[in-house]
Amino acid sequence: MAREFAKGRVEALIDYSKNFDAFFDENNLPYIKGIDLGITFGEYYTGASTAKMYQDKIIVTFTGITGDQSITVATPIGFKVIDSYTVISAITEDGATIAVENHITEITDAMVSAEGGITRASTLALAQQEFDADDDDLVVLANGSGSVTGYVVISIIRT
Repeated sequence: MAREFAKGRVEALIDYSKNFDAFFDENNLPYIKGIDLGITFGEYYTGASTAKMYQDKIIVTFTGITGDQSITVATPIGFKVIDSYTVISAITEDGATIAVENHITEITDAMVSAEGGITRASTLALAQQEFDADDDDLVVLANGSGSVTGYVVISIIRT
């Protein structure tokens, strides 16, 4: 009985997901493929980076970003930032930080993490957390010395 119920739920999810351009993994389970967002790099940044938007998240990856280098992300929809955290896979020097900004004003505090660490923003500037469609002012900024590789996850709600 429970197995049939679970099978029916998965089949219903698969049917429902077809409305969202879902893709299917090797187990035929649906997932939502992220939408590539346009990015531009600040002066001197030569590392690799990607930005993808999922249903309620924007994920920005970065490789070798150092102090005062930035990545600006295109924002095709209006949204409000409600949370953010970084995951650091490599760091060359303690004290390097990552922050999320609206144009030039920080939304989050500086998120500091050791290699292999996860750090959640402890503050959000409420006056800066809203973005209009095509605003293109979402910025991921590195501060401090040292090179950082990892990604930042920005949780959003659409406005």
